This record gives sequence, structure tokens and C-alpha cells, in this order.
Amino acid sequence: MRAFLVFIVFIIFALVSRWYFVCQVRGLCGNGRPFTLTLLDDDGTAILKDYEQFAFDTVKVTPNLTENNKEFLLRVAEQLQKNKEKDLTITGFYRPSEANLRMPSGFLKHRRSKSRPNPSHAGSKWC
Repeated sequence: MRAFLVFIVFIIFALVSRWYFVCQVRGLCGNGRPFTLTLLDDDGTAILKDYEQFAFDTVKVTPNLTENNKEFLLRVAEQLQKNKEKDLTITGFYRPSEANLRMPSGFLKHRRSKSRPNPSHAGSKWC
């Protein structure tokens, strides 16, 4: 009987330890992605906040968009249309394997220039 009780205590300990490691340490037990995506103004004021983070597959560069992500992108586009003088700066994390990637020339320069279509022209979009 004593061996059975020791076995039961071990099983309970193993289950609690696994839950703690998987859910608390690794953060894999949540209900989806964290809602921390935010759009800030120049002075740090949140214009849009509490949107779901983008998620990427390990080998793809396009995100797996949820309805919440699409809503965020729509709201960002609306803000850029209302405030045409504003620029959008995107900050995020990258994997260690992405540290030495070379981007094509001009890849990160997305400011409006004379060569870009004017957003007031019919049929052209800028966001």
C-alpha cells in the first residue's frame, strides 16, 4: 500500500511539474496569441491597443492573420489615410537565424515620394 501512495504522489508531482513548465515557463497554454499589439502616436499615446500579435510559421514570411489582425491592419490604414503626413515605424523581434539577413536596397524605406502614386487619385491606394 505504501508503494502505491508513493506512486500516486509521484504522478501528482509529475503532472503539476509538467503543467508549470509547459504553461508557466514556456507559455504554451494560453488561449491564442497575446493581445499586446499597439499603434502609438509620436508622443507615445496609444491610438490603437490590445490587438492580437501577428504569428508566423517557422519557414514563412507571411503572417497567419486572424480576424483581429485584419481589423488592426484596417484601423492602421484608416489612421494613415486620415494623417497623411505621418510615417509608420514597425518594431518587432527576430529569430537568431534572421540576424544576418541582407535586405534588398530600399526595402525598409517606405516613405511616400514623387514616384509613388498620390493617394488622392482614384484607384490608387497607399497605406
